[in-house]
Amino acid sequence: MKGIIDILVRKKLLFFIIGMLSVIGTLCVLPFPKFTGNLDGFSLEDNNTFKKAKELDMLFGGKEKVYLVVTPNSDSLEVVLNSIDSISLNLKNKFADAEISSPKSFYSKMIRHWKTKDNKFSSFLKEASEVPLLQQLIARDKSSFLIILSLDHHDESTANEINKVINKKYQGINTIGAMSTVHLEADIKKHVEKDVVLISVLILVFFLGFIMLIFRDFLAVVFTFVNIMISLCAAFVLFYILGYKINIISILVIPITLILSMSDSLHLLVGYIKNKNIVNKEQRLSKVIDQYIIPSFFSSATTAAAFFSFYLFNDSQYIREFGLITSIALMIEFFLTFAIAPFLLYKFNFQRLYEKQLNQISVFFFRTKNIFSLGFLLLILISIPLINKLKFHTDSGVFFPRNSEIRKVHDSLIKNYHSFIDLTVYVSLKKDVNNQSGNDSLFDITKKLTQRFEKLDKVVNVNSATEQFMFKSKVGTRVNLFAHLNDRNPYYNADKNLYKIQVQFKEAQHIIDLKNRGLKQLLADLPNDIEVSYSSNILLMDAVNASVASSLLKSLSSSAFVIFLMMLLLSRSLKTAFYSLLPNIAPIAFIVVMYFVFGMHINILTAITAVICLGLLDDDTVHIIYRKLYLKEPMGELSFSILSSAVLLNIGFLLFMFSSFEPIRVLGWVSAIIFTVGVVCEMTLMQWVIERVKNKKDV
Repeated sequence: MKGIIDILVRKKLLFFIIGMLSVIGTLCVLPFPKFTGNLDGFSLEDNNTFKKAKELDMLFGGKEKVYLVVTPNSDSLEVVLNSIDSISLNLKNKFADAEISSPKSFYSKMIRHWKTKDNKFSSFLKEASEVPLLQQLIARDKSSFLIILSLDHHDESTANEINKVINKKYQGINTIGAMSTVHLEADIKKHVEKDVVLISVLILVFFLGFIMLIFRDFLAVVFTFVNIMISLCAAFVLFYILGYKINIISILVIPITLILSMSDSLHLLVGYIKNKNIVNKEQRLSKVIDQYIIPSFFSSATTAAAFFSFYLFNDSQYIREFGLITSIALMIEFFLTFAIAPFLLYKFNFQRLYEKQLNQISVFFFRTKNIFSLGFLLLILISIPLINKLKFHTDSGVFFPRNSEIRKVHDSLIKNYHSFIDLTVYVSLKKDVNNQSGNDSLFDITKKLTQRFEKLDKVVNVNSATEQFMFKSKVGTRVNLFAHLNDRNPYYNADKNLYKIQVQFKEAQHIIDLKNRGLKQLLADLPNDIEVSYSSNILLMDAVNASVASSLLKSLSSSAFVIFLMMLLLSRSLKTAFYSLLPNIAPIAFIVVMYFVFGMHINILTAITAVICLGLLDDDTVHIIYRKLYLKEPMGELSFSILSSAVLLNIGFLLFMFSSFEPIRVLGWVSAIIFTVGVVCEMTLMQWVIERVKNKKDV
């Protein structure tokens, strides 16, 4: 190691020039990473259940649905229907192959059915809402209605083209809001771009302001800024080389890299100032690098291992991308920081540090370490039986940006319509089983299932081809609406003799509860030759949650194992390596207890928070073990560095609260709590552990 340190000190100018040229070259040559709001990265491509459901859905069109919420400001039937025609025509001009459904679509076909002839649009809506197929198109309070656009193909420009149509002025129409996957993805992309800039700038401004406060030296700000920018460039290069786009998950790569590069810079700055008694600047520099290079490498490696576990064990493409880029970026950040920093430290020759307030906090924790340690050990024991009681919660609006227009439309659809949060059930005859039920009874079985779903408490609406709705045809005879639709029946495919039941709910969690608790019993008494399949986007989200839950245990285990090995290499003691895990486990135990006590639910990002924090928490543990057990030196300036890093981590992650996305906001404040508890553990429980280990060695 002395040879490496000697090279870093002697060749400091060369390494600095190479590093700076690399950064400048990167900024000038490589484009900024592209953004995406695409949600396909959460899909589980190998899930056979959803593959089959997608194939069945294709038999009924399988098209992308765009929901247009139209609020009229006129009660003239003629005026509003004419505007519906204009909207439909404009959409057809943009999307020639699209199918359009609206209350007007049924008006001419069922004109003889309407009893009301007062030419009021409100009267039309009231009567039309009694028709099964039209119920989904009319708000409960009759104040608005839907136009549904079904698309065969769509791309990133689709949302923009639709917006051009709906933003036009139409007589008798007040507003038109759009809700679809393409609109959601376009909105996510826009807010991801905004969040990356906003959060990164806020973190950078706070960090540089904090550095200015504790060092009162503009050169310290320059030193920190250079190291941070080098690390960010490394992350940008990885996005470019790997061909990844910044998405709703990998948005975290940039602020996390920024935060961790700041931590290493702070350790080196504080260490250099605290060794100012060494007159020879090169000897002073060698001493600082010797104190920090090994623990910084080990802490970077363990943190990288925690993030890399996402790449190894998770089925979601986005989480895998996030894990891979972050793990590589953190290791590059370590090498770049220790390549660039020596020249800047030598050149700027920092001398002063304002540490009084933070040192007083350190003294308090050292004095009360026994009390805190006992409390944390009890907390760990209490949390163990509570882990299995934590629950995932699936929310259909989890990725909708807050205060966005599309979220308002989403909430309006949930509140005013028969919901688009649905479970689709497919009923057919098995191919490889002798026909015992017959085609006629397939209809009866579908009808029986429809009635069963209608009786469920949480169901708001059920649609299937077994419903009977009689109206007068053009020739004056009474016919059933669903029989009259023939090939246009959205709930029956005659070629495959396949029925579809659409069961709608108010909340996403109701679908998951039904699938986990009552769906099997609901289908248990069906004949052997009947095959029932079901699908829902909500169940796909739940499958992603289950995947995250499964991979979480593997990620935590692998991360803990790597941390254990690193501690073992540092301390050369099995007991020390084991005990050193306690200060890292205690903060996570605190969160487990907090979630249980307050009845909080876990989502995709809060689930991976535990692994992220475990990887970050060990940073201080490594530095303490290296300083006190390997170098056999007192804590010294390390206490100040640890507390300062804790402030940076806490505020840095709290700034995630400015994100447009609720999961990232939750990740921010949960992480901040974990780091607050974590630094208290390092200053109390870790000191208690070190004392026990040293006493045993002395004996």
